[in-house]
Amino acid sequence: MQKGALIRTRRALRSAPEHVPPFMATLVAQAKSSQTPLVYIPLLGAAVDVTIRFKNVKYESLTQIPPSIQVSYTAAIFQSPS
Repeated sequence: MQKGALIRTRRALRSAPEHVPPFMATLVAQAKSSQTPLVYIPLLGAAVDVTIRFKNVKYESLTQIPPSIQVSYTAAIFQSPS
């Protein structure tokens, strides 16, 4: 990703922490049904990165990554050719 696009994406995700878990679930679902699932991994990586660094969030559950997303994300990374 370009640096500016990555910064804007992170800001958007940080500004709406309650929408990040459904966003990640949607990305995983799209990746599973796609012919080219690796296209979604950089965006999912940015969402995971933002999630693990959340500060001052109302609900502690927003700082946790669901196990299903962890499994899908790590499987996609380990199966990637490069």
